[in-house]
Amino acid sequence: TIDCVTYSPVDQHTTVFELDSIQVAGNSYNVTLKEGDYKFSYKTYEDAPAANIQVNVLDAEGKVVATNSSTESPTLFYFSVANDGEYTVQFSSDPTGDINIAHAQINSCFLYHVNIVEGESEGGTSSVTPILCEAGTEVSLTAIPNEGYVFNGWDVIHGGITISEEGTFIMPERDVTVKPIFTDMTCVYELSFNGVNTGTFPKGWVALDGTDEHSYPNSYTSGARTFIGFGGYQSAGLYWRNTCMRLLGAEVIPVTAGTATLKDAVSEAMREWTKRIEDTHYCLGSVMGPHPFPTIVRDFQAVISKEARAQILEAEGRLPDAVIACVGGGSNAIGSFYNFIPDEGVRLIGCEAAGRGIDTFETAATVNTGRIGIFHGMKSYFCQDEYGQIAPVYSISAGLDYPGVGPEHAYLHDIGRAEYVPVTDDEAVNAFEYLSRTEGIIPAIESSHAVAYAMKLAPTMDQDKIIIITISGRGDKDCAAIARYRGEDIYE
Repeated sequence: TIDCVTYSPVDQHTTVFELDSIQVAGNSYNVTLKEGDYKFSYKTYEDAPAANIQVNVLDAEGKVVATNSSTESPTLFYFSVANDGEYTVQFSSDPTGDINIAHAQINSCFLYHVNIVEGESEGGTSSVTPILCEAGTEVSLTAIPNEGYVFNGWDVIHGGITISEEGTFIMPERDVTVKPIFTDMTCVYELSFNGVNTGTFPKGWVALDGTDEHSYPNSYTSGARTFIGFGGYQSAGLYWRNTCMRLLGAEVIPVTAGTATLKDAVSEAMREWTKRIEDTHYCLGSVMGPHPFPTIVRDFQAVISKEARAQILEAEGRLPDAVIACVGGGSNAIGSFYNFIPDEGVRLIGCEAAGRGIDTFETAATVNTGRIGIFHGMKSYFCQDEYGQIAPVYSISAGLDYPGVGPEHAYLHDIGRAEYVPVTDDEAVNAFEYLSRTEGIIPAIESSHAVAYAMKLAPTMDQDKIIIITISGRGDKDCAAIARYRGEDIYE
């Protein structure tokens, strides 16, 4: 018997002929085929006796248009039909009898097929040469966008191939499925901030998790929706920025769910985004969340370490001994670390918000107090309660009160390449005031955590050692909050 023979057109993965448990000898079946190339496959049961199985394909006049005879298992062969119409598939075997044939398999073969999904679409057209080829053959892909669209590369859906910039790849020993990516430029605009072009984005609504600098430039987008934890929304230090975002055309939405902090703003932004993915671009300012967001943000932020590395070599003739940055989700820290990772002599130190201390529940020091978990689409370290639920976190800094850390930071910690140290509110406030007085630079309270640890580390090092500290933001937004922390009755 034959169990589930598959008979498919090679330019699609649509099964047009499928049979279960049929007698091989003397059986024939009528099928409707369109002009084109087809592939046929079957596999015998492991315990089936050897037999020569023949398959014939006949047109409406009884003329044989394809034939294949084989004792091998699995068996796959290709054939073509020149015209649309009714065809007959005949099976025979020698010796005749109950020859068991197993479930169809279409990927155990010596010839392979390249399938282009949406080869012709509203966005453009695409083609492949050759469609059918042996493993090791160089295949060329072509994509031509229609007017108003741009071609943005190939999405490899099946086959595990790497496509070159020229659109070529080497055929593996399996079928390949690729999809051209065309972007509609009729509803795209260029976004710039402080005179620097930051890319092209769809004009649809933009969902953001905004608590600080990340949300401000994105407010230039028309109709942007910015989700902010209610604590940040009420913060005097951030209220002026919220006002600016509204002036720039954004809809600022305070999030009151949960702890009303960054974690909850991210959750609400993701909910909004997933409800309307087709016309919404999700902007995430940190190296967290599902792929590709950690990679996107890291690659953009890596300009920090790229420029810092070049400038320190020019100024000092050698690399620094340590690079220090604050860590919440970890965007500025991974940007500060990334181009120094291969330099094993450079210590990479991330400073976490310890809040009122890592021995209390009022902390956001994720690596120091957290456990491995999955949240917001990523596997990393998270602050959790005894039941594995995400625990409330606290920090004087609205930008660091997130219960997790980006997955690349978790990796750097696990392999021992980076250190993650806790810094309390008191230490950060002292550093905020110290740098302001001594250098005339008012650092963001987030960045002050890095300054605080540098103030601890520097006295333990020789005077000729070099430390780079990333000041990731300005602190005028934090002045009122710091004054209140010191006991002053001041409000903006």
